Amino acid sequence: MIPSALVFRLDYDISAILPGALRITTTAAHVLFSYIAFLIIGALLFIHVRLGLRKKKSIVTGMSLLFLFVILCFSGIGLFYLANENLIKVSSVAHIGLGLVFFVMYLIHLTKN
Repeated sequence: MIPSALVFRLDYDISAILPGALRITTTAAHVLFSYIAFLIIGALLFIHVRLGLRKKKSIVTGMSLLFLFVILCFSGIGLFYLANENLIKVSSVAHIGLGLVFFVMYLIHLTKN
């Protein structure tokens, strides 16, 4: 996804992009997994998050993950629905950066327990 974003959103010239049909399939899978993440995080809110808050365990990383997920959702929506080309570029860079930070924060959250 990142090489395709660099080529199509940020106008970089690199040769490491997926061919057309595979790029569309990968993007569709990425969106599908984001919907599944919505379901999982929604389920975690009522059990896992409330229990963590009550026990005062991993609050900083947990709340950071929730915050990052919300911002990732908005930046992802921006990739599809923003009309201004500069805003799409900002949204693309934000989405890539926040996604990488989310992954690192998730690993920290897992190892902290």
